[in-house]
Amino acid sequence: MLSRFFNQFFNAISGESKRFSLENRIFNITCIVTILIAFGGIVLNVINQIDYRLNIVIIIAECGLLILYYFSRFKQQFQSTLITFLIICYISLGLGWFYNGGVDGPVIYIITFFLIVFISIINVKYQYLWIFTCIAFTLLLFLLEYLHPELVAPYYSRKARFLDLAGSYIIVIVSILTIVLAIKRNYEYERKKQKYRGQKLRNKTNSLVNNTKILKTKI
Repeated sequence: MLSRFFNQFFNAISGESKRFSLENRIFNITCIVTILIAFGGIVLNVINQIDYRLNIVIIIAECGLLILYYFSRFKQQFQSTLITFLIICYISLGLGWFYNGGVDGPVIYIITFFLIVFISIINVKYQYLWIFTCIAFTLLLFLLEYLHPELVAPYYSRKARFLDLAGSYIIVIVSILTIVLAIKRNYEYERKKQKYRGQKLRNKTNSLVNNTKILKTKI
């Protein structure tokens, strides 16, 4: 009963396998999880009195992600929305780095989250490019903070930093587990589907061989 509910829930979010590719379904789930991460980030920012500009950036990014999810899930425009999603993430994370403590903040957790997740979504021939750009982007943030530390909005207290890091860590870990379970579920479904197709093809082949033998015997 519970398993059936979760299957229906994931299908409603990611889309049916007959209409959507595996990568498209994972991307749809990633959109929803990212929106939930952003919402959790807003709550943590309010509690810890983080620079209000960060919440403005997050809210704008959330609106953009909702639009992208709509086009990916209901209009099946996967490739174009994927590229736009990455651009929004880079801009949001870049601003978030400076509005949320820089190297002392949790943005590095979120960058790592996207690095791991998008390896399973992006086309194989672009995976190394994605890894390179993600690492280069992170190193650029480190360099900018080193050269211009005045750009970073610091935490107002040690307690605020502790709560922000701990809360962000929990949110990111739960998000990674959710997406990994979704990926595992979808891969398992694809494996069973391929196994069923293989068995069906073997049955047809065996039936054809048997009919051929019978026909030869009659002749």
